[in-house]
Amino acid sequence: RRSADYVVRNGPETTQERWEEESGYSPSSIAAEIAGLACAGKLAIETGEEADALVWLALADHWTNEVEDWTATETGTERHDQVPYYVRVTRDGDPDAGNERTLANGGPTLDERNVVDAGFLELVRLGIKPPDDPAIRNSLAAVDETIRVDLPQGVAFYRYNGDGYGERERGDQGGPWTARAFGKGRLWPLLTGERGEYELLSDTDDEALSPRALLETMARLANSGRMLAEQVWDREYGTDYGWRLGEGTGAATPLAWAMAQYVRLAHGIDAGEPVGTPAFVRERYLERRVHERERSPALRVDTRFRGDHIVFSGETTGALVAMKTPTDVAVVEPEDGEFECELEMVYGENTVVVAAASERDLERASTTVRRFTL
Repeated sequence: RRSADYVVRNGPETTQERWEEESGYSPSSIAAEIAGLACAGKLAIETGEEADALVWLALADHWTNEVEDWTATETGTERHDQVPYYVRVTRDGDPDAGNERTLANGGPTLDERNVVDAGFLELVRLGIKPPDDPAIRNSLAAVDETIRVDLPQGVAFYRYNGDGYGERERGDQGGPWTARAFGKGRLWPLLTGERGEYELLSDTDDEALSPRALLETMARLANSGRMLAEQVWDREYGTDYGWRLGEGTGAATPLAWAMAQYVRLAHGIDAGEPVGTPAFVRERYLERRVHERERSPALRVDTRFRGDHIVFSGETTGALVAMKTPTDVAVVEPEDGEFECELEMVYGENTVVVAAASERDLERASTTVRRFTL
């Protein structure tokens, strides 16, 4: 409950996306939030916490509907005109604003629409978007044009274009990274594995991108001790430090994340699908599609204060309404389409949520949600 409620209060934007460098609306972070809230909702259903379940599921449904609007540009740029495609992160949830962002680690200042990474693949792996979704396909094209490198060992990827976290450039001859020197991000083997999990669900005709080929690529990127580095060298020439094309740099070795990604892809190949996809999320958003807006119940909410309590009232076409404050939660059945409920409040600013479900079976119900601060 504490973890899910933290996401309710602070999502969908994040102060630190998965690379721990940028704030804003990130496709990969929002994918994790959606899957987390949906799975929390499933746990709440199983333990009889109906009010929590409805609130968490309703927010997950809403963010599933909005993630493309928040993070996929419809305008693109001269560099990328196959739209819509997901960008790495947006400052304020407007991917067409053309906001300039100065990248961390001494990176350049770029239009957000020109910063490409593959974090959006989490929307597919976690069962939120289908692999053939047009925005996903367009985004893959942008990735392959921008941050894919075909090494002798196989296909590899940069984190994103403009990445400054890596070995020092030194005229592009390389040098150990320091916090006080400009660097250049190199190739990350774990990203080869992430692409492999996507390709388990795809129908690519690029043999180099088959899941097994990508698994074998990861193995070839490992060192003599079969350990995978955080980053491998990306230039055809070697360096005085012993770095060679497709071999580990001075980056962390082994990187636990990369090792785990190799294992996860191997299990996925055996299973024929990504093994980390929550079944409940996949069923809700890809099979039942309960989140679709046209299926959502109508919901109108009014509030008024009564001492240290808040009174929620309003109208809905739904079968259930849940209300949540930082200290209290309740669920009611509307009578003739109307509802009213009183909950405790805390002194100061309160994030409150009201959600309606189209039917009592929350696993199959469509939802509508209102979240606001009082």
